[in-house]
Amino acid sequence: MAGVKSEETMHQHASALASLHNVKLEMGSAQYYALRQAIFQAGQPFITPCCRIVDLHCGKGEFLMPFIERNEDLCRFIMLDSSVDNVQKCMERFHVRMHLGFVRPGRLDLSQGFPDVSSRLTLCVGGLCSLPLDRRSEVLNDVLRHLEKGGAFIMVEELTNENDCASWLGSLMEAGFGHIERIWSSGKVCAWMAKK
Repeated sequence: MAGVKSEETMHQHASALASLHNVKLEMGSAQYYALRQAIFQAGQPFITPCCRIVDLHCGKGEFLMPFIERNEDLCRFIMLDSSVDNVQKCMERFHVRMHLGFVRPGRLDLSQGFPDVSSRLTLCVGGLCSLPLDRRSEVLNDVLRHLEKGGAFIMVEELTNENDCASWLGSLMEAGFGHIERIWSSGKVCAWMAKK
């Protein structure tokens, strides 16, 4: 029936919420879909033919999926997550696209490393809040260093007493990003786009 979501579709959206750690966006909520749309609208203008898009904390791929659906024959997508289960789910979900060479899932714990690949667009949804401050700064510096000139970084994090909007903005500025703007917020969750 038109307008009715399948159980599989609803489960996929619920799975994406796990990548936000403690962020309380409800499955199927207007805020959840607004966040996905804001990430896509902010990132899509940076996509160029043959570019690479990296998701540093992909969960099960939900926030990268709109980019894949729109640009899979133009771009290459690297999906990274610290969870073996999430990487396995991405491999199952995107197995055809993997075999075609469009998508490459892999395991990466941001507390221990950073991928040595350049990108035109890098996403990180809920992946930095749990890192110690010094490591968080190192990751932001690495993101900037690996972005292509004219590329962008989209970050989504939960605001806490220690990590308010101004401190996240300050962290992005200290890393050396140029233009920074908040592209979405709801409750204690904010999304920023930072350009190189």
